[in-house]
Amino acid sequence: MEIFYKNLDFHIQNRHQKFRAKYVIKKEMYKDIILVLRDGWGDPQFKHWVQKHFTLVENSNENIVFSTGTDSRPVVTYEEFYTKLYECHTLVGHHGRDKTWKEVKAKYSWIPYDVVTIFIKLCDLCCNRQNFTKSPVIKSIVSIGYLTRIQMSVIDMSNNPDGKFKWILRVKDHFSKFLWAYPLESKEAESVAEKLLNQFYTFGPPCILQSDNGKEFVAQLIKEMRKTWTDLVIINGRSPHSHTRILIEYDNHTLEMAVGTWMQHNHTDNWSKGLGPIVYEINTSIAKITKKTPYEVIFREGLRSNFELWKVMNQSGIEDEENLPDNFIRKLNGYDDLNDLQNSNTQLNTFDERNQTFHLTLQPQTSILASVANNFASTHNTLAETHQTATINSPSNYPGLNDNTTTQDFFMENNDTDIHNHRYEAFREQEENNYSKSVAKRQKLHKNAMTYQEQYQSKDFISL
Repeated sequence: MEIFYKNLDFHIQNRHQKFRAKYVIKKEMYKDIILVLRDGWGDPQFKHWVQKHFTLVENSNENIVFSTGTDSRPVVTYEEFYTKLYECHTLVGHHGRDKTWKEVKAKYSWIPYDVVTIFIKLCDLCCNRQNFTKSPVIKSIVSIGYLTRIQMSVIDMSNNPDGKFKWILRVKDHFSKFLWAYPLESKEAESVAEKLLNQFYTFGPPCILQSDNGKEFVAQLIKEMRKTWTDLVIINGRSPHSHTRILIEYDNHTLEMAVGTWMQHNHTDNWSKGLGPIVYEINTSIAKITKKTPYEVIFREGLRSNFELWKVMNQSGIEDEENLPDNFIRKLNGYDDLNDLQNSNTQLNTFDERNQTFHLTLQPQTSILASVANNFASTHNTLAETHQTATINSPSNYPGLNDNTTTQDFFMENNDTDIHNHRYEAFREQEENNYSKSVAKRQKLHKNAMTYQEQYQSKDFISL
């Protein structure tokens, strides 16, 4: 920690003088910001800067400063940098600078990118990690869609057994990059098929199952699984090409390194217990090809949304649901009246630049409340127009409506479904575009590499 802050101070001193004062926020400035937002204290220039960049959240007797904007996050002071960076770097499984920076941006504000770089260079586990050569340019396998193709492999851990476990089954969805990993006592088809069946019952079976152990092994797996799941239909994927096999070995080695890092960090040899945390870290980290986390690609939502908000609740001593503020209870239960929600009493208050108090939740929720209000207004407008243009005598005139269903419920349900589907379609279109761009880039690099290789070989032939 001392070396980190020493390097950080040196980095700050090397910056231009006009950027040093507000490059990081120390505790003294943090207190001054609270005074400006809460009491209106401060000289005009500093007051203007604070009101432009920060907002205040009051939880019981504690004041917390958040950044302004659509992605409002709690502000981290200079003195907390090391603790917060260590937390984020551990959450992503020591997977490097970029993924740590993504995690920091998702949870906190006012931590500069250069500070993350300084921290990563001083991480002992990352410095001691064995580096391996970058994978060669290869022709990519294209599979647009979740569970179109599943790639699996068995990693040999017999040199470092964990009791009865000597193998790791690694299963990966090719499109979403979602990963599953299971400890195995043996690599026989029966043991592997049992793990795959449990996974397929939860997440669904794939269309194509591919393994680096060959088509015969996959055929045995499908035969074993059909003993229990009689109508299971899975296509036996072709044997991986030599270039594709390199990528599979790359992924296996990445998982082995993550296991080794976890054991070193937790001072234990029981790697079977670390597969769960490791898979969690990988599935909640940004994948380069889709520009999203595998969890977001499958479930269309972030896993740790508003995590800091719940942490603030816990730190204030709230451990039971009965003790949650009113607006939280209403949000969890799907609040009935938006106006009632806005006027509800709660322990969480926010102050804006005009020093006005809003009895709402934290700043990140403002966009959600506005969206809900727009949806409610849109629904009521649709109902009003419908009642003006059509006369409905009985709910039974409409197919799918029972005696207990009102026409209002019918239209509101359709409106919510359209909004829901539109949001998911937009999300899916974005991730497919990112995937297609990445695949096109790899295919172009592969084509250029093949062209260069052919030209090089032809020159050698001519010289002979």
